[in-house]
Amino acid sequence: MNSRGRFAAELLTATPRALAAAAVERQMAEAQSSVECFGADAFTRVLEDTELRLRYLAEAVAVGRPALFDDHVRWAIEAHLGRDIPTSYLQENLAALEYVCREHLPTDAFACVEPVLRAGRARASEGAPPTSSVLSGTALEIKLARQFLVAVLEGDGERALDLVLAPARSGAMPPGRLAEAVIGRALEEIGRLWQIGDASVADEHLCSRVAERALAALAAIGARSPRTGLRVATLSVGGELHDIGIRLVADAFAAAGWQVLHLGANMPGEHLMQAMRDPGIDLLAVATTLSLHLRNTSRLIELVRLDAEFDHVPILVGGAPFRIAPDLWREMGADGTASTAEEAVATGTRLVEERRNRVLRPS
Repeated sequence: MNSRGRFAAELLTATPRALAAAAVERQMAEAQSSVECFGADAFTRVLEDTELRLRYLAEAVAVGRPALFDDHVRWAIEAHLGRDIPTSYLQENLAALEYVCREHLPTDAFACVEPVLRAGRARASEGAPPTSSVLSGTALEIKLARQFLVAVLEGDGERALDLVLAPARSGAMPPGRLAEAVIGRALEEIGRLWQIGDASVADEHLCSRVAERALAALAAIGARSPRTGLRVATLSVGGELHDIGIRLVADAFAAAGWQVLHLGANMPGEHLMQAMRDPGIDLLAVATTLSLHLRNTSRLIELVRLDAEFDHVPILVGGAPFRIAPDLWREMGADGTASTAEEAVATGTRLVEERRNRVLRPS
């Protein structure tokens, strides 16, 4: 990770509340009308929003990928449209952030921040097309995903479970395919609906809980390949509370015959090392769903690389930031990335085989 960018990011997050407060004060002084939609507690609500935006900015700066902040701004544009927040609000907020960063950061640090902020401001000025539903289409898995999501939102979790378990039991569709193409799609769609204001946090939580039950049942139904003798540790990085994506990956490795040490969400690096040490592992698979946790991902990888017992273990990363910036995995010090659970198994297997071949190759 670039040391200058990382230093600038550390400055942004050293006192984020103070920087955010300065930006909000400027925005309210320069463009009061842009925050009136937040009502009597406008300062508090805008302060929380601005502090979160600073955190997204810092992560994009740390890895030198303006596209990550551009994606956050695109997301905010759509979220604001669904909540009747004027487009001028985000534009004025970013302008105030740029002013405060220019005033308070050292010149070298601001030089790292400026191009990322510039990309975000350009996106805010241009707007962004609305995200389309992932449940549009006539394919069987899309139809099932729509039916699953409707059943969940109607409060009928048992019907939702039956919808995905019936084709698995009959052999009409493999459990792994149902897990990723049906349940995964339904979860992506409920996230989109929340973003645009058409679903509540309760709806999203309910869908996640039903999805977890469905994934457990599908994993129990699915056939498993013969044991490979390989072990993989799967986890979401510290601070990352999303765990269903990495659960899909863990189940796919288990179905492929791997022994899986599934450590779940929000795994601190220091505790990971002990967990890996007892059984030993051949591969580490790390999920980072939000770019807010990229520096935590980098620190985790550095921690593994510094331990002689695991410095040879291939590290596979995945999650939305690595789809937005396809070369980001190299910047983080990982050995590869994957966009789907199936791809994770294939890439992980290849990485382990390549490592073994290097070890066996005569010098």
